[in-house]
Amino acid sequence: MLVPPQVSMRGAILMGDQWKALVVGPDGIEQWLDAGAQLGDWTIETIDANGMQLRGGEQVLTVQLYP
Repeated sequence: MLVPPQVSMRGAILMGDQWKALVVGPDGIEQWLDAGAQLGDWTIETIDANGMQLRGGEQVLTVQLYP
């Protein structure tokens, strides 16, 4: 079982037809990421206005924009 990444989502923006997520890591650094970006052993599968879904192997984790 993978340890979930210590990230939060602070924003989302739709650029054309693709969502980007403003992700903050445990170091406090913010970065805009697309679906397909890696967060350690996890991959961002989907992003929308409410949050993002991560996959790590067979595990799926939802990170809400407004928890």
